[in-house]
Amino acid sequence: LKPGQSLTAAQALTQGFATAEYDLVSIERWQQLLAAWAYNFSAQVSLHYPRCLLLEVESCLGLFGPWPRFEARLREELTALGFRHRITVAPNPVAARVLANAHDGLAVDEDGLLQALGPLPVDRLGLPRDVATALARMGVRSLAQLLALPRDGLAKRFPADVLIQLDRLLGQRPLALEFYRPPDVFEERI
Repeated sequence: LKPGQSLTAAQALTQGFATAEYDLVSIERWQQLLAAWAYNFSAQVSLHYPRCLLLEVESCLGLFGPWPRFEARLREELTALGFRHRITVAPNPVAARVLANAHDGLAVDEDGLLQALGPLPVDRLGLPRDVATALARMGVRSLAQLLALPRDGLAKRFPADVLIQLDRLLGQRPLALEFYRPPDVFEERI
C-alpha cells in the first residue's frame, strides 16, 4: 500500500488492513494536548512539524535528572496517555526530527551528529520529493554522499531550499520556531 492510494485500489491488493477517517480537528486537539503536557517540562515547546513535538531538553536536565531518567519519564507518561512515540535528542530541531524518522532512543551531541546523520537516505532528510528522486537517480543515496558533492554544483542544480535544509540539518543555520503558549484558561477531559 502507498500513501495517496484510493481505498478501492488498496482493497484490491489486500484485505489485511484497517481504515480510519482522517480527522484534522481531532489531530489538532491532540497536538495541543501534547504541547500542554510537554510545557510541564520546558517553556520551549513547538509544533513546527506535523505529527511531531519539539521540546528543548538541555535546560530541563537540572530539574528532571540525567537524560536516561528524563527519557524514561517522558516515555512512561506518553504511554500512559496512550500515544505511540519515538524520542531522539540532537543539537538542533531539524536533526532531531530527521533522526526520529529512522531511530528511537537515539541521543547525539554536536560531535556525533554527522556520524548519526551520514548514513540516512536522501529521501529521509526533509528534502522535496522531486529533489530526493533526482539525487537518487544521480546515484546519491545518503547524506554522506550528498555532502561529498561540491556545494556550488548543488547550488546550480537544485533550488536554494536544498542548501538551506542541509545547513539547518547540520546546525549551521537556525530554524525559526514558534513556541507553544498555553491558553489563559485550560480545561480538558481524558
